[in-house]
Amino acid sequence: VASVVVQYPLLTDAENETAGVRDLFAQVIRNNNIFYSLYLGLPNGRFYELINLDNSQGVRTSIRASAEDRWVVNTVGEVDGKLIRRLDYFDNAFHLRATRYEASDYDPRSRPWFKNARENKVEKSLPYVFPYLHITGQTYAIRLPDTGAVLGIDITLESFSEHLQNQQKQQRGAEGEIFVYRNSGEILASTRATEKLPYKELIDVTKNGHAADELQTFYVNEEKY
Repeated sequence: VASVVVQYPLLTDAENETAGVRDLFAQVIRNNNIFYSLYLGLPNGRFYELINLDNSQGVRTSIRASAEDRWVVNTVGEVDGKLIRRLDYFDNAFHLRATRYEASDYDPRSRPWFKNARENKVEKSLPYVFPYLHITGQTYAIRLPDTGAVLGIDITLESFSEHLQNQQKQQRGAEGEIFVYRNSGEILASTRATEKLPYKELIDVTKNGHAADELQTFYVNEEKY
């Protein structure tokens, strides 16, 4: 998705085309509700982000949104020599409901997703805590040609788990559970409500090659997996 969005011409003049960027980002999110946000980090340090409040309850709670809110536009820029964050709360039709200002020290140019971004290739981060909302997720980023700006897409691990759970519900009669984890055993997402998973045993199964070429049932503490 990021590699397609980055080709839209209006992104090359994002500072003067904010309404167009907002509508483009909203269209992408409506088609991919698993996305927590889409944003642009600019070479001058400005930051523009559209947040999807329907992504998960955790997002809505962390950003102090009301039930009527659907979107939040988060912009960070310099005002009178100081960095200011502006949060605009919108309903589903982008009618402005509230605006909040606060001091900020956020500079996208200092973030790993901005520094590591390259043209023509999407870079995926390891899971980390998003600095503003304190929610864990991953970032996919790509640098725009010629401008030096970086397009980012964030996915929270909470929404990833909810996505897996919804997929499982849609497959009526499907048995089993889905676990997504790193080689270290760190859980990324699952269809299970609890995160107390058999890390070591899952890793051993993968290392033995079973997970790559066959489905296998095994037991850990008398529980079937």
